[in-house]
Amino acid sequence: ATTQDYSITLNLVIKNVSLEDSGTYACRARNIYTGEDILRKTEVLVRDSEAPHLLQNLSDYEV
Repeated sequence: ATTQDYSITLNLVIKNVSLEDSGTYACRARNIYTGEDILRKTEVLVRDSEAPHLLQNLSDYEV
């Protein structure tokens, strides 16, 4: 969403994420008109990847 050409939605993309990227991330923004300062934090947990596996055993079907 944008308001008067200023973004109010931001995204953080971590490419090739690893276990070391887990932790607390913070974003601070300041309104240039009011001087209001806002800090938002979020906890990110990266789990170790697992090998893919079948959820259901597949069988041959004749249609």
